[in-house]
Amino acid sequence: MPDSLEQFFQDIVHHLRHGRVAVLGVGNPLRGDDGLGPDLAQRLVNRPRLISIDCEEMPENYTGVVRDHRPTLVLIVDAVDFNGAPGDLVVLGQDDLQQERFSSHKPSLALLMQFLRDENQVTVILLGMQPAQRGFREGLSPAVETSVRHLSELFERFSLSIEKEENRCSV
Repeated sequence: MPDSLEQFFQDIVHHLRHGRVAVLGVGNPLRGDDGLGPDLAQRLVNRPRLISIDCEEMPENYTGVVRDHRPTLVLIVDAVDFNGAPGDLVVLGQDDLQQERFSSHKPSLALLMQFLRDENQVTVILLGMQPAQRGFREGLSPAVETSVRHLSELFERFSLSIEKEENRCSV
């Protein structure tokens, strides 16, 4: 489990360089910021070495897709209430979800993380983002929208940088 967000992003780059990363976007787009996971997943489609899956509220339905792509890292992205500022990030492992201070409002995520880890022999991490609201409405709040956009841009930079690096090496 990465100790910091900086270490987390270094781990992402490592897995993109030496393997594949599966991003599972979890949440309900009709409930405001709860849709941040699917929003990010949609933004990350067609990135090199990245398998991006918009799971909405049923990530367990995509375990076969994850298995078929053989990632080295599975990253679940979801709204998590950890009393941060809207758009703040937290990196959690399966054991962290057992603690009372984190609420992903989906108790099955810990079980899903364990299943994916055991079934695929991979690292599974939950990237949680603090929502501003989860009421019935479409669209993300401004702070969460900004954070999702920044994450998407980071992943794009990482992917393009590694792709350029590989192209230089193969010439």
